[in-house]
Amino acid sequence: MSIQDDVAKSIGAVKTDASAKELTTFKGGGTLKNVFLPKTTREFLRTISALYELNVQPFIIGGGSNLIVADGEIETPAVLTKNLNKARVENGFAFLECGVKISDFARLAREQNLGGLEFLAGVPLTLGGAIRMNASAFSRQIFDFVESVFVFSTRACYERVCEVKKRDVDYGYRKGADGVIVGAKLKLERVEKSQSLARVKEYLSIRAERQPRGNTCGSVFKNGEIPSGKLIEKCGLKGLRHGGAEISRKHANFIVNTGGATAADFLALVEICERRVYEEFGIKLEREFKVIR
Repeated sequence: MSIQDDVAKSIGAVKTDASAKELTTFKGGGTLKNVFLPKTTREFLRTISALYELNVQPFIIGGGSNLIVADGEIETPAVLTKNLNKARVENGFAFLECGVKISDFARLAREQNLGGLEFLAGVPLTLGGAIRMNASAFSRQIFDFVESVFVFSTRACYERVCEVKKRDVDYGYRKGADGVIVGAKLKLERVEKSQSLARVKEYLSIRAERQPRGNTCGSVFKNGEIPSGKLIEKCGLKGLRHGGAEISRKHANFIVNTGGATAADFLALVEICERRVYEEFGIKLEREFKVIR
């Protein structure tokens, strides 16, 4: 029996293995051999604690965007948050667990004539990932709505959750709260249901026009003064393929899995973009995605 088996047995969390096709929006890459699926927040915290005690740093996986699983069999443990999907709204404030899908929650809030998160329509994102990276689009960011974040830390609050006020979070572009995100408190806007639906329709239309369909991990690189997609496009790299991966012909800051793409295919295109942009413009692209190895 492995250490991970011992952990799973002691905390009651389900342990299995799962492929990148199941866990990521890119749907290409290897297999994670140690995947924990806690059923409750308490079980989630116990899982993280048990792994930390073994000096193991797990990956927390929500919606699976901005994530690439290296090819082959990966031993690094992953903890899935999909069962941590409780949300409630009280007096205009929302309390969400980390695994809540933003799209699902937006529909719930809309029924109470509350909104604000419409700018994330069409993004396969959970609350935890949105808080971790300060998800943003159309000149809005999720921290415009955050009141506080509930974070787990073995040093600050062993097997407990600390509430960190927004003013104490050093957030910015593609940078949100540190630590293990357990949940958050949001302050929503008063928006009529019809107005919210109109916003969603508009944002979805813009995304459909600008971004490729198909399996991607989302934006590959962070944007600087000049958008990364423009730099890549100016290097003539749109449509470049490596194996089953292709730099999108619609938006060069997306890499599409056209069928059977591996993590190596994806990373080969990433490295080509980085090299060519630096050679042409002297600009170092900054990766937005994470790789589980």
